Amino acid sequence: MKSNLHGIERVYIAEHLFFSMVICLMASLYLELTSYFKQHSIKKFIASAFVFNCIGFVNELYQNLARHKPVFAFNFGSKLDLLVNVIGSLLFILISISYLHRQRLAQKKEAAFQQPL
Repeated sequence: MKSNLHGIERVYIAEHLFFSMVICLMASLYLELTSYFKQHSIKKFIASAFVFNCIGFVNELYQNLARHKPVFAFNFGSKLDLLVNVIGSLLFILISISYLHRQRLAQKKEAAFQQPL
């Protein structure tokens, strides 16, 4: 299967992917600092991904307004941006859940090791 994407478009997609993960991380850190969710809560990561994707959607609407296009007329690039944002935020959630799972396993091992015989 041949790809229709050129080099610069691939770089743009990669940039969007990593940007979404970084913004989700920043949003989760903000939620952590404000103590909005319990510490190390999976809900925090899901909320940060949701907020990021809402911001991305509003940004696409704003770009259409700025270009004097119909607000909900998404071209291929806009749809691709939104899709890559969702993929990046899902990757962020999966990486975060994996990290929390490993951290909890390590805490259980440490607690079991420290129990008196």
